[in-house]
Amino acid sequence: MNKYLSTAYKFGGLGGVLSVLSFYSLSFLNPDPTNLNLIFGYFLVPVSIYLSIKFYKEYSNSGFLSFAEGMTVGFVTYGIIGILSIVGIWLVLQFSPELFEVIRKQKLDLLIENRQLIIAQVGENSFFLRQRKA
Repeated sequence: MNKYLSTAYKFGGLGGVLSVLSFYSLSFLNPDPTNLNLIFGYFLVPVSIYLSIKFYKEYSNSGFLSFAEGMTVGFVTYGIIGILSIVGIWLVLQFSPELFEVIRKQKLDLLIENRQLIIAQVGENSFFLRQRKA
């Protein structure tokens, strides 16, 4: 099993660390780094998964790759990226509560600004339920 996961651990760890670093560095460029970090993630996740599967096939499995092996390596890579991103961003926000408040305020302002559109899509009860939780 370790044979399957050695490249997934490496590229998943690298992807997770890059995700946290991008969130932290983008917080200096933009008051709300979440949107830009999502765009970075659209590039980071597929590249990390591709590289982990490619390296597994070429260096761990003698050029052979079955569907199940590729799915296993890709899923573990994606899971590690997700876990490291969650923990890392949570730590950044714990050490920077003012950044959390800025992000929270911008998200609530966006919610209020798009009130009519949201009510049209999900109904008034859903909108006010969501607003009370915030």
